[in-house]
Amino acid sequence: VYRLLCCLCSVIHTLLLPYCMLLHIKRLRLHKQSLKRVLEPLGFSLPSFKENRPLIWIHAVSIGEFKSAEKLIDRLIENNKHNLFITTTTVTSSLLCQKKIANHEHIMHRFYPYDIGWVLKPILKALKPQSVWIMETEIWMSFQASRGANATLFLGVVIAVWVAARFASVSMDKGANAVGKVI
Repeated sequence: VYRLLCCLCSVIHTLLLPYCMLLHIKRLRLHKQSLKRVLEPLGFSLPSFKENRPLIWIHAVSIGEFKSAEKLIDRLIENNKHNLFITTTTVTSSLLCQKKIANHEHIMHRFYPYDIGWVLKPILKALKPQSVWIMETEIWMSFQASRGANATLFLGVVIAVWVAARFASVSMDKGANAVGKVI
């Protein structure tokens, strides 16, 4: 049932691609996005790092999630043991991220690829991330399904962590103290 649901989500996202591309064209016409960045959600323009280090992929949807991830990113920068691949989905969070990582060769930013299996699988296979940290509560169905073939896809086990960096005080009062869910 789960695989069927993932497949259905992938089909729906594929059917929505023309609409998404029209939105990107609109952003281009309004000078809110460059042509190079339009193809990133389709998996083009993968990062290439100068040093061969373990890769951590951090996904922060928008400004709020990116700001929540900044201390984590700062610690990883101080640690200086990993390449970091940071993805966001909004133009404003992208600009904020690019400003933060401007002087770091071991950190790259791209727009998050569309949540479609045929887009995600080649990216995951090429990048071979050691872990993926998702700074939000949405569960990306195709991303999760793509992790199913860990042995052949990643040549190892990839840990995906959903990180909830912000809780409402009401939730905290009720004892919701989980910071993330390891899948």
